[in-house]
Amino acid sequence: MRQRPCSVRFYKFAVSGLIVIFLVNLVGLVAPGYCKSAAVSEKVPLADDAFLDEVQRQTFQYFVECSNPANGLVMDKALNLPTGSEAIDFSYSAATIAGVGFALSVYPVGVERGWMKREKALDLTRTTLRFFAEKMEHKHGFFYHFVDMNTGARAMNCEISSIDTALFLAGALFAAQYYKDSEIQERAQFLYERVDWVWMCNGGRFPSMGWTPENGFIKATWDHYSEGLLLYILALGAPKHPLPADAWDFRRLWGRYKEYVYLINQPLFTHQFPQVWLDLRGKRDAYANYFTSSVQATLANRQFCLDLRQSYQTFSENCWGLTACIGPDNYHAYGAPPNPAVVDGTVAPAGAACSIVFAPQLAIAALREYYDSRTLPESIKKRLHGRFGLSDSFNLDRDFVASEAFAINQGPMLLMIENYRSGMVWKHFMQLPPVLQAMQKAGFKPDTTDANTTDETTIYETAAYMPHLRPVYATPFLPHDYSLASASFADPVWDTAAKMVIDRNLIQTIIKPPTSLDYQLHWQMLHNSESIFVRFDLHDSELHAENADERMYHDDCIEVYLNSRDEKFSWNGEHDYQIILSPDASGKNLRVREFVKGASLTSQLRWKFQRLPDGYRAIIAIPKKAFGLADASSFAASIAAHDINASGTIDMKYSWFFTQPEITLAEIKLLQDD
Repeated sequence: MRQRPCSVRFYKFAVSGLIVIFLVNLVGLVAPGYCKSAAVSEKVPLADDAFLDEVQRQTFQYFVECSNPANGLVMDKALNLPTGSEAIDFSYSAATIAGVGFALSVYPVGVERGWMKREKALDLTRTTLRFFAEKMEHKHGFFYHFVDMNTGARAMNCEISSIDTALFLAGALFAAQYYKDSEIQERAQFLYERVDWVWMCNGGRFPSMGWTPENGFIKATWDHYSEGLLLYILALGAPKHPLPADAWDFRRLWGRYKEYVYLINQPLFTHQFPQVWLDLRGKRDAYANYFTSSVQATLANRQFCLDLRQSYQTFSENCWGLTACIGPDNYHAYGAPPNPAVVDGTVAPAGAACSIVFAPQLAIAALREYYDSRTLPESIKKRLHGRFGLSDSFNLDRDFVASEAFAINQGPMLLMIENYRSGMVWKHFMQLPPVLQAMQKAGFKPDTTDANTTDETTIYETAAYMPHLRPVYATPFLPHDYSLASASFADPVWDTAAKMVIDRNLIQTIIKPPTSLDYQLHWQMLHNSESIFVRFDLHDSELHAENADERMYHDDCIEVYLNSRDEKFSWNGEHDYQIILSPDASGKNLRVREFVKGASLTSQLRWKFQRLPDGYRAIIAIPKKAFGLADASSFAASIAAHDINASGTIDMKYSWFFTQPEITLAEIKLLQDD
């Protein structure tokens, strides 16, 4: 049978009457007060427009110089050297599949802005899609996360990545819609149809995050609100192997920081990446107005940075934005609460820049700070700028500036600025029939209220641990003759110790929340010349344990983190200790284990245990000498608790004080006998 012309194949969904009706319903919808897809002169002051044009033009150079013209692959990262430096060496970095998706969207912007000739962009796009269709290794249409810049072979033993494939496809489909070129449309359609979204679900409801030849499917799935929003739209509207509508029913948790309420995911990129292509302004499904949620997440992220100014000198009114980037010690998914904040004073310029559609004036002010600042130290500012515009990140506290620029930050930054200036990416992508079909399948409708929550909505808050607010616990001294053997839970000596409470106010991580946040752990601490005594009174209606002792941190458990010399903790330091206690499967006995140093210290721990109808009591005696505390007047510690249930519907982590990625513990002062 003769294949239909590609122009018909690519637009074959447009004949659906439902799609036509849906398209009519969505045309012109804009959330009041936010930027509109209108002419530049209607929304962007000329001074800002000229400045943003220069920011984009410099950023565009990354995709000019770091794309391989022979196959269209794009370097994951490149040294952001001064303009005029030597040519880029493709062997410096592997290629990133997501970066190719951003590049395919960036080239049309370059064409429209006059930075790239249309024929060159067409040729590079055709070359890219031809290579992906004919030569790139794939698994059911999905590509490896990182590949060799020249051959396209798998690099760094990485996974076949579902989200990176989705980001690539978004760029390919956008390019097909923009150019209206028959070969590009044919190739993009072929690549889209080849993807088997059902296979990636591995028999389950939600797509896996990936697959490797060595271990098969990754256990983690896109079962929660994330950058996977884009993946779902592509999967729901797919011409072949689409996901059913109920796949859209992934977990969405509402969180609050200060006055801001939004869908929980800490790094800004998780809110930004899908909306590089998806214009979600003035639209909502049964769960949320995602654009409004992202506005709130942006404002909360900035506010959290401002609240940390006493802890980190990097943060200021115009210096903010926690998102995934390279840091002084490694690559981190920096982010703000709810759920564990990951922060060490590192700012990624893309964090604020990609927020330009959500908070235009705040984002532009941040960009001007990074380019024109009179407050950033000259040593920082000089290293922050290079041939590709802004480097990936910087940290004043550590005198750190990333030497590189990364494709997955440069691309979204350029494209989000373009959406703010002209709405170009949104305009073309939202005309794609499969996207419109997916939007309808997901239940999107016009929304003029911007309201996201009601009085019935459960909104979660988690603890925001800040180094400058490091808590202190004063531990009373016990009589010398006090011992665990003679200790009683009713002993009045415990009345001298402050009772600390770990409950809904000290949630560290929400994974699967219970319907009622009634979990409560009381703890107290005493000491004498030989031991530290820690008492726990746990109120938990269901104690669950199913793991062996060496993995009991996956069960209902209590954890004691301890450093005998300073406030930091790393799990492998000379002075680091981690004690975990958990009832066994019967619930009648307590298991206690030291996890950093192992059996030699576990054997020196002593404890007393009493099972209760709604939990248990326990006292642990920690020998000072064995744990490096013989002469200590203070040490660092934190108490944490893990709450799960047998059905797997509850999974929560609570902590007294625990910063990340550099772990700082609270202070324990050992009061002395008067």
